[in-house]
Amino acid sequence: MAKVKAADVQVEGLSLSDVDFTLQTFGEFLRSVRKARRVSIREFEERVHKTRAYLSDIERGKSKPPDQELLGMMIEQLNLEGIPNVINRLYDLAAVERNAVPDDLKTWIMADATHRDLLRKCRDKKLTSAQVNGLLKIVEDM
Repeated sequence: MAKVKAADVQVEGLSLSDVDFTLQTFGEFLRSVRKARRVSIREFEERVHKTRAYLSDIERGKSKPPDQELLGMMIEQLNLEGIPNVINRLYDLAAVERNAVPDDLKTWIMADATHRDLLRKCRDKKLTSAQVNGLLKIVEDM
């Protein structure tokens, strides 16, 4: 699979061009990120205190994506803080495979009724992807 070039930028020692954003499963994407960080499965095992067999099963899609606590530890141990496009992709792929709302959004959604109102208004208005992208642009420019 071709890798999507993310402007061939180095972010905190991670070459984003080494991360394959076209991967559609959590495990494949996690493996891509881990390898881009040049962390062996053995080293990752020691960092997150899980067995290689379990981590390998996650990466091969034989085990479900980890819960929020373990995923947070994985993100921390791969030094991904400050790289939101990678973190968001990990949360999104995990949520899709679990058929759930991404864990990183649950707290924000539940924190304030206006957050839920915003999402419901977008849903009820049946906004198209183009319209949602327009809203995203407005928010990014704030």
